[in-house]
Amino acid sequence: MEGTLDIREFLAFVLAPLAQHPRSQLDAWLGQYLRERVLPMITDASRALVRGHADQGDTLLIITATNRFVTAPIAVELGVPTLLATEAETDGNGNFTGRSYGIPCFQQGKVDRLRQWLRSQDLPWEETLENAYFYSDSHNDLPLLELVGKPVAVDPDPILHRTAQERGWPILRLHGPCHPVS
Repeated sequence: MEGTLDIREFLAFVLAPLAQHPRSQLDAWLGQYLRERVLPMITDASRALVRGHADQGDTLLIITATNRFVTAPIAVELGVPTLLATEAETDGNGNFTGRSYGIPCFQQGKVDRLRQWLRSQDLPWEETLENAYFYSDSHNDLPLLELVGKPVAVDPDPILHRTAQERGWPILRLHGPCHPVS
């Protein structure tokens, strides 16, 4: 196994089930999933972190590889107004086709999507990123973590943990008894 992922092939696999069920059923399942699985995982520490940035007047933005259908309600729950996510195509009636569109929000695609968003907001690339925080748990986000002035590893996977230690990036634990670990 090479440790590589063909993102288009992966998206075709994960989005196909969305096209097999009516939107009303998908919405019901998503609501149940959010209530039973996602909301219990959002810790008080996570909410406080987001609230702290909001209180400082920071621009709040989530960039995620997960599709918008799943992540939009999470962004709303956290009070984050801007979401850059992988986009699942819908037909004219709001039903999913099983395909994605646009640039997948994965690895370098996150950088490209952020660049597009900054341009649409008339925000300068370098100056904005120099003062930006980016929190991630995955080494797949290294392309974006390396661009921002304030990268933070949060409950990181082993590769990101090692990279953060090597580069002196802060490491946070939001799902354990202790928050800052380095």
